Amino acid sequence: MSIYPPSEIVDWIEDREALTADCPRCGIDAVIGSASGFPITPEFLNLMNEHWFEGHRPS
Repeated sequence: MSIYPPSEIVDWIEDREALTADCPRCGIDAVIGSASGFPITPEFLNLMNEHWFEGHRPS
């Protein structure tokens, strides 16, 4: 649930369809880029966290 510049991303996961960025803050492969068309705001990230992770934050 952090907002950071793309230059901070250094780890990627290769899957069958594409590369997926690992978050440089928590290591989870749930990164939404600014080119996605979604609003990258704390409010939006909170809603996504609630939906996909049931509000759990990584330790």
